[in-house]
Amino acid sequence: MNTIRYLMLVALVSLTPALALAQDETAVADTAAANTAAADTAVDELSAAGVDTGASAPPAEPVTEVEAAPTPAAPEDQHVLSLGLKAGAVFPQLSSTFGTTFAVLGGVGYRLPFLGSRFGLVLDLGYSQPTATGEGEDPRIGGSYSWEAVQRQLIFDLGVIARLNEEQSDWNLGLTAGPQLLLLFTTVNGEGGGEPFGEHFEPASSMGLFVAGQGEYRLGPGALLGEINFSTSFQNLRSTGELAVVSVTGLLGYRFDFAF
Repeated sequence: MNTIRYLMLVALVSLTPALALAQDETAVADTAAANTAAADTAVDELSAAGVDTGASAPPAEPVTEVEAAPTPAAPEDQHVLSLGLKAGAVFPQLSSTFGTTFAVLGGVGYRLPFLGSRFGLVLDLGYSQPTATGEGEDPRIGGSYSWEAVQRQLIFDLGVIARLNEEQSDWNLGLTAGPQLLLLFTTVNGEGGGEPFGEHFEPASSMGLFVAGQGEYRLGPGALLGEINFSTSFQNLRSTGELAVVSVTGLLGYRFDFAF
């Protein structure tokens, strides 16, 4: 009997720590549950008062970095060398008896490497051949007479050019102005009373000025161009007398451009 009581006492002593630990765990769980309930109650009260607690806020979306589009680089200013050929009609009738004729010009130009190559120099070399005819009365030769003059002209134009748009533009407008040098070779023939007067040849030079407006459209390695040219030259010849010849010239052509 004593042995049984002793065994029961030993078992009770062994179970006491386990029972105490179970009681502690139960107390901790009860405390956590109470805290959770209190927190839920506080959130509900704040929401009812209109305070954003962030409890229902959606998760923040990840920030995506947007790369800025690269800014296109401005075209570099370039040296531009040009070679061109143009031809058209000349109308010198504004101030002389010379008639409509033709003109052919070849030119070289250089545009400076700043402000989009808008400014430069041009040198044109051309040829034209206006003619004039007339009649008159002179009793010394027995009545009426007639004459014909042919003037062969070598044209040198040196000008400064300014253009509206930069070199890379598909179209452009320009203005050129400068001095003009003419080398003149004038031949005059006449007859009166059925007899020829003979031929008179007179070489001379003449200075003048020109102003030209251009329009162009880029095509291939260069540009198609059109030009209206106003020029005046001052002539003092034995065969024609003193003249201030004002001419209007319309030209069409093509220009090759070489940028470097």
